[in-house]
Amino acid sequence: MKSESGAQVPKRRGFTLIELLVVIAIIAILIGLLLPAVQKVREAAARAQCGNHLKQIGLGIHNHNDTHKLLPTGGQHWSMAPTYTSVGTPAGPRDQRAGWLFQILPFVEQDNVYKGSGQSTIAGAQVQAIAAVIPIYFCPSRRSPRVFTQATNWYLPLAAGTHAQCDYGASIANNSDTNGFLQRTFNHNRGDSNPGTPSVHPFA
Repeated sequence: MKSESGAQVPKRRGFTLIELLVVIAIIAILIGLLLPAVQKVREAAARAQCGNHLKQIGLGIHNHNDTHKLLPTGGQHWSMAPTYTSVGTPAGPRDQRAGWLFQILPFVEQDNVYKGSGQSTIAGAQVQAIAAVIPIYFCPSRRSPRVFTQATNWYLPLAAGTHAQCDYGASIANNSDTNGFLQRTFNHNRGDSNPGTPSVHPFA
């Protein structure tokens, strides 16, 4: 092929199929090498966030102790809905049937959920508290925040709806001893002079 001036112009040559396959293979290898590194970085970030959640929970427990002069209790039973003395007013630690994760809500920036989220009835406040997803109660390296739907006949209030889950638990005392991290509420109502005081202080 010649130009207008008569000079020879070289032909343009495209990539062959083999060359394209080689390029694609190189890109695939690079991606394969990078993905594990990216996943490790993401997992490390998730674990760090999980640790930060535990720190916030620990601080919430200490702040509860500073405010009420006792640690949050283990509640009466996992099936008990939060106790409200009136709309917007949860019962204190000595009379609260719900467990420690509910009791520390005001100390982990969840005071609105704790007080009923503006519901007009005690049952409404209980339902919203049970369904409320609290992000710091989940470990990102395990799973995202989640809820499940439960039948109406599980526990009061008898209302169908969602029930929030959590990833963290605490060791509470058994029915007749004080050998756990947190004591059961009904133990405190039996004349315990220092409710909420465990044998070993948590997060020391």
